[in-house]
Amino acid sequence: MSILVAPRRKSAVEACERAIRDAVLSGELAAGAALPPENDLATFYQVNRTTLRVAINRLSQAGLLRVAQGKPTVARDWWHAGPAILPGLPMNKEMAEDLLSLRRGLARVVLERLAATPPSVASRAAIDGAFASLAEAVARDAPRAEIIDRDLALTRALVRATDRPALALSLNPVLDLLAELPALGRAMFREPASNVAGWRALLDWLKQPDRTTIAVLDAVLAERDAATVAALS
Repeated sequence: MSILVAPRRKSAVEACERAIRDAVLSGELAAGAALPPENDLATFYQVNRTTLRVAINRLSQAGLLRVAQGKPTVARDWWHAGPAILPGLPMNKEMAEDLLSLRRGLARVVLERLAATPPSVASRAAIDGAFASLAEAVARDAPRAEIIDRDLALTRALVRATDRPALALSLNPVLDLLAELPALGRAMFREPASNVAGWRALLDWLKQPDRTTIAVLDAVLAERDAATVAALS
């Protein structure tokens, strides 16, 4: 049981989930290693078996554990897991650079789709409304968390305007991660007014979307992303 860290969070499910997840990510619980019996784990975490099963099920869905009927629960190689485990890894500039590059690549595809098929009147209204909401929050110096939420809402409105579900479903995990990584959020929104200015330029482009200028937008975003990575402390 020494490989497991006792929970410290108020939620019993989250405590068990975090402790087992940390053990897998740190390598203390090696890939292929079986977890202790369910009764022992429940006693160790001082929770009932239902609570423990919920925590284990979450980790199984994230790809960190393999659960099979009648067999011990086994740790998986976390390199095979999904992006949901990223908040459990230490944030560094390399991770930030990769996440921002991934977002930028998906953003380019979104812009190409919008250049080919401009948003409908309803979609454009949704985008404009989300932008107004973001600008209002920045103008009144709202808490960073609120500004981030509104920025993400604007991004989702833009992606929704493509009417391409695959793009939205691919980008959603990246956006969710950006909201769950406080250090990266602080760096990305260190000057919220500049974020608003960037969005305003993009919305101006959207009035007459042109494929030939997407490279320019991509270069501007790449420059901003580089500054964000540099700002990480």
